[in-house]
This record gives sequence, C-alpha cells and structure tokens, in this order.
Amino acid sequence: MILKIGKIIANRYEIAELIGAGGMSHVYRAIDKKLHRSVTVKVLREEYITDINFVDRFSREARAIASLSHANIVNVYDVGNEGDIHFIVMEYIAGKTLKELIIDKAPFSNETMLGVASQIAAALIHAHENGIIHRDIKPQNVLCMPNGVVKVADFGIAKSHDSKNLVDEFSTMGSVHYISPEVACSDPIDPRSDLYSLGIVMFEMMTGELPFDSDDADEITMLHVEAPFPNIRKRNPKVLPVVREIIVRLTNKQPFRRYQSASSLYNDIQRAVLESAEEDYHHEPRLDVRSGPFEQKPRAHEIPQGPPRIRPQMRPDMAIIGHGGGRDKNKERLIIIGGVVTAALLIAGLVWLVSVLLGGGNGTLRVPAHIGMEVEAARAELEAVGLYLEIHDEMEFHPYIEEGHITQSTFPDGAIVAPGETVRVVLSLGPHEDENDGMITVPHIVGRHFDEVVISLQDVPLGLFTEDFRNDSVMQQNYILSQYPPAGRLVEPNTQIRIAVSLGEEMAMVPVPDLVGLLDIQARSAIVQAGLNIGNVIPVEHPTESAGIVVWQSVSPPTEVLANSTIDFHVSMGILTPPEDEPDDDVVVDVPDPDENQDENQDENQDGGEDLPAPENGDDTPNGEQNQQPEQPPAVAPQTITINPVIPPDTTVSLSLWRRQPDGSLFLEFMTEVTSEQLPLLHTVSGLGTVEFVIQVDQVPVGEVFVTFN
Repeated sequence: MILKIGKIIANRYEIAELIGAGGMSHVYRAIDKKLHRSVTVKVLREEYITDINFVDRFSREARAIASLSHANIVNVYDVGNEGDIHFIVMEYIAGKTLKELIIDKAPFSNETMLGVASQIAAALIHAHENGIIHRDIKPQNVLCMPNGVVKVADFGIAKSHDSKNLVDEFSTMGSVHYISPEVACSDPIDPRSDLYSLGIVMFEMMTGELPFDSDDADEITMLHVEAPFPNIRKRNPKVLPVVREIIVRLTNKQPFRRYQSASSLYNDIQRAVLESAEEDYHHEPRLDVRSGPFEQKPRAHEIPQGPPRIRPQMRPDMAIIGHGGGRDKNKERLIIIGGVVTAALLIAGLVWLVSVLLGGGNGTLRVPAHIGMEVEAARAELEAVGLYLEIHDEMEFHPYIEEGHITQSTFPDGAIVAPGETVRVVLSLGPHEDENDGMITVPHIVGRHFDEVVISLQDVPLGLFTEDFRNDSVMQQNYILSQYPPAGRLVEPNTQIRIAVSLGEEMAMVPVPDLVGLLDIQARSAIVQAGLNIGNVIPVEHPTESAGIVVWQSVSPPTEVLANSTIDFHVSMGILTPPEDEPDDDVVVDVPDPDENQDENQDENQDGGEDLPAPENGDDTPNGEQNQQPEQPPAVAPQTITINPVIPPDTTVSLSLWRRQPDGSLFLEFMTEVTSEQLPLLHTVSGLGTVEFVIQVDQVPVGEVFVTFN
C-alpha cells in the first residue's frame, strides 16, 4: 500500500513524496504541520501488518533509536499507528546515502574514509554502551548531511530466530554483503558483529568494490564464512598500511580476534589519521604498524578519546613537557602537530562531503542542546549563539518530560543552521492524567521458569515473545534471562513481553565408552566417569554371554555426545530355564522345591547325549554354566526374606531380586512391577551356606541381603 501524496497521518504529518523503500517499509518525506518542518516517515509495508513478528520488529526499531541521543544517529520524533498504518517519524536528512557517494566517488582518500568511519564508530560507541546492536550496518543505512555530518539510521533490526533461512531474510533487507560470519551461521552475536560490517563498509569506501559478491545470496554467505578476505592493497595500492591493518582486524572471521569495542576501533582510527598526516605533510617514513599504533598504547594527551570532536590546538610547550627535551624529535613533532592535523584532516573530509553534495555551508552555527530543558533556560542557550526561540501555541502531554519543558523542536540538538534562525519548540503538559487508565504494569519475570510464567499470565492480557535462546552458566535451562519491557513499566493490554530464555550451561562433547563385554557394574562406572548418565539397564536372555555381561548399548562408541547425555544398555541373563509363572499379587511368592526341578536341570546338563553321574549325598553338581541354578541341597530348609526398598508414593517401579552365584555372576530370582502400597514384599529362598541376594529398583541396585542356610 503506497500512501497518497497529501495524506495526513495522525492529524499532523502530511505525505509529500515517496523517497525510498526497504525490505519491510516504505519511506516518505512529510511535512510536520505543527512545527512546519520536513520529516521522514517510515511506514510498515502492507504485507507485514498482519504479522506480529514484523510489527514487533518494526516497533522495536523505533524504541531502539528513540532511546539513543547522539549527533551521529538519526533522531526519532514520533512513533504510532493509525488503523493499519504503523509509522515512525524521524529526522529528515536532505543529503545522500553513503552508498550513493561510494557509487559516485569511490575510491575515497585515506583521510576521507577515516573521517566517515570515525563518525560511524562514534555512533556505535553510543549504541553499544546503551545495550543496542545495530545488526545491519551498511552504506545504505549511513546518511551524509550537507554540512558533512554522518548519521547512522535503521537501528534495531533484530536477528529473527523464527526464520528458517537466515540468508533469505537478510537478502530481502539487502544486507547479505555485509553480514558477519556468526550472523551467517546463526551463532550468537554481540557488538563485534557490527564492527565486522563496518570493516566491509570501509573496504568498499577504499576500493569501490565489495570483498565478496555473487548473484547467489547463499554463495555470498558462505564466502563470508569460509573464503579468505581479499588483500585490499591489491585493489587499491594507495591504501595506507595502517588503514589496511584496521580493516584486516575488523574483518577477522573470529570475533575474539577483532576489535573488542567500538571505542578501541575509534582510537586506532585517530592513530591512523596521525600516521597519514606524517606521511602526507612531512614525507617521513611511517611508523612500523607491528610496533606502532596497534601494540603501543598512546599517551592520553596524544590520542583523542570517545566520540569525534575537534580538539583544541596544542601549544608546543605543552606537547614537550615530560618527554625528555630533544631526545626524540620525531615523536615531539608528531605530538605537536597531532591536534592541528587531526582537526584539519577531519575538516578536509567534511569539506569534501560538502563539495560533492551542495557545494556550500559557509557561516553556519550548531544548535545547542535544548530538548527536555526548561523553556527560559533553552532560550538563553539559543540566544547566546545567535538563534531565536519561538513557542508553538499548542502544548502536548509527555510521559516523562516535565511541564513547561521542551518536547520537540524544528531543529534537533547539534543541527547545523544559519545565524539568526528561529527555533520553534513544543512545550510539555507533563503526563496525561488519564494515561494510566487501562494500562497494565509489566510483572517481574526474570529468573522464573518459562512454564510458570505462562501459567501466571493466563489471566493477564499480556503475551510472551521468545526473542532469544542462549546458554548461561548461572541460570538453569528454561528459566528467563531478560525481559522487555522491564518490570514495573505501564503498557497497553496485549503487549508482547520479549524474553530471552536460558539453554542452561553450555555442555561439552564427550566420547561414549565401549560397554559391550564389560560387567554390569563396570559399565555403570565407565558411564559415570565419562560424564554421562546411566539410562535404562534391561536384562535380556543371550545365547552365548554369561549373566551380568553387557551385550548392547544405545550409542555406539566412540560417538561424541553432549555431557550428561543418557546411555541405555542391555545385560545378559544367560540361558535361563523356562520362565516360572508370574507371581501373584499376594505379597508372599513361593519358590518351587528344588527337588521338582532336579530332573529338568539334569536334562539340560547332558553333554553329547551322555547322562551325568547322579549327585552324591543329594548335592547338585555344577556344570560350568554361570547362569545355572546354584548348588542347593534339597535337605536344607528354605527361608523367607523381606524386601522393602524406599519407593516414592504413587510410583510404579520394576522390582527384582538377584542371587549372587559362586562365580560372581547374578541369577534372576524374580522381577515384578510394584508400588509403595504393595510393600513390604516377602520372598522364600533356598540355598547352601551364606548366599548374597541383590535388590534392584528399575535395574539399579538399592540394597543387598545375606542369608545363611543351616
């Protein structure tokens, strides 16, 4: 839906012309009828107005920019919606995008590129310090004003976790040429991703070309991830070595090898300006970058810190103090001219921008800060620099600016205007008396379990939008790490609370041990020592393996799995006699008299059809098989043992009793499903001498009983 020229939004903004279109919005120049100024109005595309994710991302951009206040970031004036029209009202920049200048004028000189890059870095310093990652740094989002000021636009484009194809999403936004490897791989991102993108922009300014280009967006993405970064000096031999080093460091595929902050990048850009000054003005050899600006920290008065600003000129006597007189004349000379040259080169870059844009800009003033100030104090500030203040006859409510203070102005703080200009301002009425009617206070949900929060919000007209999943060494899995809006804020009904959810501590990968052939207890020990968990241990009949030997495992060795993963395995019970009837629900389970099974056991023990000698004195003769019924003279009276393990209430478990045989193997006496209400369980056993019986619950040993038969 393209808005018609002349349409008025919010009874205030009259659409004047369509000036651009992005992946998710149309951009218009409009006239603010209240303050009689041009503004930029960004309107969400019609195809996205029914998609809550796009609407949320669109409003997130507005909130992100509105929370920032910096000379190198586009100002946001208003946010709202009128029916199906979702809009953001921003400062109107009557200039060109950096992309247009690159097409027309690249390659830039070292000085001009550094002047532009330093202003972008300053904008990122402010954004990153306020917890905002741009995520879409590219020349199309950098606006160059006629007065030479560079402003970064389109903050708040968030990474989509719902997108099945991240490349397609960024291709739609025109950003695939500038994405960092971690964005391309859907890995977690931080401010260093913005710095990678800025490195691509700097490369493009110095060469007029992109480092990686193709008609296939997927191919470009893989080049960012896998391909070596091209040598910039082969494409432009005039690139200074120090500039090349900055770009190489910015575009390293490993984030920990890049600049760790925009502030450190900004400081190195200033060092590069000084080095280029020495090269251009004195024709002296440059500092060796291997031992110069990247490994030696400059003195505080040599290098400007923080956002770009013109430094006062240094006096020679100030520059020499503490540097040992004439012992290092080259360094002294560099220090003395540093302030002057830095200012001169930055101004030269700005003059170049003016010449390619308007060719003017003489006799201008910078508007002092006045937004949010009391009106008379603001009037004094403006008149002190030769500007005039005019109060608009309509006032407006504002949620946090006090009554009588300025909410909006025809010229934002820091704007460049002609002397004698009139600044029209709107004053605040303070918060609206009824602004809290129908509003809902956002609850504190950080540190709570996700499922608990979902239940607690069932009767509250608020929604949850999971914006991020990430590992956390403190917060357990499925607990909420962060929220926006923050707790305590008043919001409209049906507002979506954006949250980040913990995946728990990031787990290492460990190899699975080889369990097959080990004894049951050895397998359990191997699993625990490997940092894994014991899963289901299931007894099975096996034609060859002795009882107690592991014959199968759920994950084959040496496969690597996440630490604390569960490994199941099967344990041989040997070749068993035909199973006895399942015990009744009666708590007493009788074992048949051994005499009744003697003939059957003798039949199984025949070898080659020959009968074994009959046992003397009524004793059974062992046949060497580990899983055969142990020696039990029929004359020995059976005994009853009590089985009473601890079982949680209302829980059904698998209860089993095992007899320890002379060779150390285990023989299954019985296995049944029981609950705590069916305990204790009595079982009758027979044997010779002292016999160990092992009690298992769900195949895990929980106790043992020693019975002595007389």
